[in-house]
Amino acid sequence: MIKEAVLVDSDIFIDLFRGLPKAKEFFISAREKYDVHFSAITEAELFSGKQLDSTEEQNIVDDVLNLFKRVDFGREIARKTGEIIRKPNILFADAGIVATAMSINAKKLITRNRKHFEKILKVETPY
Repeated sequence: MIKEAVLVDSDIFIDLFRGLPKAKEFFISAREKYDVHFSAITEAELFSGKQLDSTEEQNIVDDVLNLFKRVDFGREIARKTGEIIRKPNILFADAGIVATAMSINAKKLITRNRKHFEKILKVETPY
């Protein structure tokens, strides 16, 4: 059975690393239900956190990310990001996340930041 491709936004990963039980439950069920992807932008956002100064914390993040599919920020996504960013009130990182979701034909973006994305892409808030 082919699983539906979804892109998980940074905020959901951040919730997981902060120990939010609902985020953990989401990821456990998502691995069975979806073909889960994340953007290289999400990886950059995660590694920008001050707590990732330690190698131990970096390894924890790597271990979790390695469970899912990383989508690199290549030419196609860069150009689509530029196109999206021309719309009013869209930040670069958000436009890049949307472009990444579109590049993998994701039917929805999993995020808690509905207002950032719902005018452009179908959004699901997992909790």
